[in-house]
Amino acid sequence: MNKFNTIPPELAPIGHPQNESRMILRPTALAVALICLGSFACVDLDTIGDFGSSVSGEVQGKSFVYGSGTAESDAAGNYFITLSDSSNYNCFSSPSGAYLSIVIAGIQQPGTFSAASAVTFNNLEGNVNHSDSAVSGTVTIEAIDDADRSIQGSISATGLDSDVQGSFSVAICD
Repeated sequence: MNKFNTIPPELAPIGHPQNESRMILRPTALAVALICLGSFACVDLDTIGDFGSSVSGEVQGKSFVYGSGTAESDAAGNYFITLSDSSNYNCFSSPSGAYLSIVIAGIQQPGTFSAASAVTFNNLEGNVNHSDSAVSGTVTIEAIDDADRSIQGSISATGLDSDVQGSFSVAICD
């Protein structure tokens, strides 16, 4: 058989040289599609606002690496931002067991604020919350995005046994 007398690809038997590239491409395309769909299906929608968060350091003498966080507001329009080392902290539930958190309180608008008046370091163990306030540092709120329902900012704060720094982006709870 020469190049002018070929079998149409859809009629070529399995294993025929004309069909080899199709045999490789179809499973490869299927695998890529399944991986992509699987990735999107596994996205935790509660953590969408957490992209770009990188707060770390020590909270009450224990290592703190940001896991998740939220922002809630009171009737007066004050936001209370919670940054937790647990990935299970979200708008609907708190983690079970021990976890560390940083609470930034009383935020109403973007700006730079004293950590001493706004930040509390918390260590929740056995249903008992041990907390202490920051003694120095700053919190910068870069944006409160009502359309996107998120707050972006950064923190550099120090307490008696606490020292954290980094940036965050958290979802505003409804």
